[in-house]
Amino acid sequence: MLKEKRHMGFALGWQPKTAKRFLKEDVAKAEKPSPRKMKQWGLSRRERLLSASQFKSVYQQRTVVKDNLIWMYKMPNGLRFNRLGISVGNKFCANIVQRNKIKKIIRQIFQRNKQCFGKGVDIVLVLKKNPETVNYTNFTNLILGLSKR
Repeated sequence: MLKEKRHMGFALGWQPKTAKRFLKEDVAKAEKPSPRKMKQWGLSRRERLLSASQFKSVYQQRTVVKDNLIWMYKMPNGLRFNRLGISVGNKFCANIVQRNKIKKIIRQIFQRNKQCFGKGVDIVLVLKKNPETVNYTNFTNLILGLSKR
């Protein structure tokens, strides 16, 4: 009688724990995008300003283009590529999810429109006011307008 119940369990779809684990891992691997696709709109390490001293040197150059929402600091860097730094303080945007969304949008705009910024420039974008709406098209028009000034 006991053997029949075990056999019936298999017939009804019961699987050992190890089989379930492997199935879950296979599904998780299939759903994850490849690292190359994830890096498509990201910036490489050399295209970012990383340390406080790099930000400080751009701030000290004092080439500023101002808007009521974003200030853009520029400085020539002597390299063949641009570098981007983003500063979104919690004073102006207290919600961390919204801050990260703003930074992601700015990185995408920079990545898609590299030719509009010239070459060999360090750029720091500083948010100076809390945006009413976080919208890709609004930020695109604002940032590209600042880059042309």
